[in-house]
Amino acid sequence: DLTKMGEGSYRVRTSMPNDTHQEGLGRAAAAQESEKRRKSLEGMSDADRARFYWETRLAGEQRLSMPQHPDCRYTIVVPVYNEKPERLQKQLDSLRAQRTIHPSQFEVIYVVNNDVPDSGPKSHEIVAANQRIMKLLREVTDLSVHVIDKSSPGREISGCNVGKARNRGVAEASLRFHEQGKNGILIQTDADTYFEDPDYFSKLQKEVASNPEA
Repeated sequence: DLTKMGEGSYRVRTSMPNDTHQEGLGRAAAAQESEKRRKSLEGMSDADRARFYWETRLAGEQRLSMPQHPDCRYTIVVPVYNEKPERLQKQLDSLRAQRTIHPSQFEVIYVVNNDVPDSGPKSHEIVAANQRIMKLLREVTDLSVHVIDKSSPGREISGCNVGKARNRGVAEASLRFHEQGKNGILIQTDADTYFEDPDYFSKLQKEVASNPEA
């Protein structure tokens, strides 16, 4: 399930011109930063672009301590936010049921995330739910499951959204393949989905083999 992220939307509150003005300034600053980043990439080689990407995306981040298995060919990146344990369990069971692939040939990176909690009970409930999910995932021993903690105090994602969480996981996953000196396939999916087809990986490998430049 390859996910394409769409652009976010915003709401203009015409009854509050000062807020609208500030929103406009924020968008203008973001556009300027994007243009600055684009220009900084001009003339770079692919290798330099990749290094720049990892350096900016992972600056100040705590990396996964467990290295990638040498046989790993696929990394599945899954953002997790306030999910029910049974959904994650169903997803993990669907991976256990995959045929024609050894568990060492794929890994799953879960990015458990939330914003900095406010004083309201709802945000603290979300943090508590995320902590329970991380405990469940860390107890998995028969699959290569890794957890990026973007939920605990001091590790939250400011202005958290699924795109930011997904980007954190993709940066980690791609660098892990680079550190092994090889290319790999990144699969992006959501926490409330599962791999219904037990031959998903074998079919994916055939598709990649027939379209190596896709």
